[in-house]
Amino acid sequence: MASGTVSFRQITPDILEVREGGGYLSVFGLPFLLAGLFVTLVGLRIVPVQNAADVPFWAWPLIVLLGVVFVAVGGGLVFGRRWILLDAGRGRIAKRWGLLVPMRTAGEYALSDYDAVALRFEAGDSDSADAFPVALRRHGGGAEFRLSSSTSFETSRDAAGQGARFLRLPLVDAATAHETQV
Repeated sequence: MASGTVSFRQITPDILEVREGGGYLSVFGLPFLLAGLFVTLVGLRIVPVQNAADVPFWAWPLIVLLGVVFVAVGGGLVFGRRWILLDAGRGRIAKRWGLLVPMRTAGEYALSDYDAVALRFEAGDSDSADAFPVALRRHGGGAEFRLSSSTSFETSRDAAGQGARFLRLPLVDAATAHETQV
C-alpha cells in the first residue's frame, strides 16, 4: 500500500507515532468530495438544473445515491488518516483509524512478538510503481506488521532506521538480492 504522506514522529520518550494519510491523498480526494456534494445537491433539487422536467422521478434517488458515494470516497481521502503507535514503555503496538483525529482502535499487538525492523522491495507492474515497505519482522517468520510504504528508497530507509533506533531492534535491509542486518 504505497501512501501519500507518511511521517514517523516521536511524541514522548516511549512512543513513536507513524501517521499516514493527508498530503497528496487529500488533494486527490478533494475533486471527488466537491463533485459528490454538487451531485447530491442536484439530486435533492437544491441546485436547479435546466432539464429537471425531463428527468424521470426514479432517477432523482439514484442521483442522490451517486453523490453520496462520491462524498464518502472523497471525504475518506481528504479526511482519512491511519496512526500506528509504537509504545516501547508498555511493549505494545496500537493501530488506529479516523477522520483527522483517531476514532477507532483497529487492534493492539505485543512488541515482543517482533525481532527486527525490515526494509523490503516490492516490484511494481505497469499500473504501479516499485515500493519499499517498512515492517516489523515476526519471530519465527510469521506475518509481518507493516508500518509504512513509500516509492522512495531513501524515505523508507530513513523511516526504517528511525524505527529500529527507537525500538532498539536490528534493521534488516532486504531491499536487495542479499539481505543484510545493520
